[in-house]
Amino acid sequence: MTTVHEGVLGSSMPAIGCPSCGVELARAPTRRVLCHACGQPILVRKGHLFTEDEARAVDICRRAAIPLDKLWAARAALSREGSLKADDGDAAWRVLNEAVAAAPDHYSRRMLYFLMARFAWVRGGDHVTSARLSHQMQLDEWKTAADSGLVDLSRARIEVVTARESSCLQCRRLEGVSFTYAECVIKQPLPATDCTYDRDSRHVHGWCRCVYGLHPLTGRG
Repeated sequence: MTTVHEGVLGSSMPAIGCPSCGVELARAPTRRVLCHACGQPILVRKGHLFTEDEARAVDICRRAAIPLDKLWAARAALSREGSLKADDGDAAWRVLNEAVAAAPDHYSRRMLYFLMARFAWVRGGDHVTSARLSHQMQLDEWKTAADSGLVDLSRARIEVVTARESSCLQCRRLEGVSFTYAECVIKQPLPATDCTYDRDSRHVHGWCRCVYGLHPLTGRG
């Protein structure tokens, strides 16, 4: 990471360095550019220059309302645990998991798991596990409401709500399909693992946009 206003971190010189190779830049970029020396992308976030991996980690932490000092502390800790500089994505993953553990309710955990799924997707990794946990948090939220007498899950039907015409063919077939709460917990129909939306050579599974919804005639969400 390089700060545009102060130069390379830890230096009092007003130089601006590439965050990948450290070569001095003639001027501070204001948008994504390639370093003239190493050819690596340089991304700008609020007056700082980042590598592509750093920028992804910064973006996901900001979306999750995680202070960046926690990200850098996690990266330093991971580096101390290994022999090489820690991967920024691994550091982001650690603080996201810590945020999930500290989340006060099912809704907060559901949103964090969704962000983790999206982060894994962008990195070309396994996003299905985190997406499934996000959907599970929705089910857990309804279970908590049922335990409080707000929803009768014994009568409710949980429907799959798709993106309709913009869904892939596999997901369109799920539109309106309903399950009991117990069936959802056991079968875990979402995310649809045969989804093809945005699937490419980097992703075994598509990005399923289907969600659960309580049937309006038998329950409330």
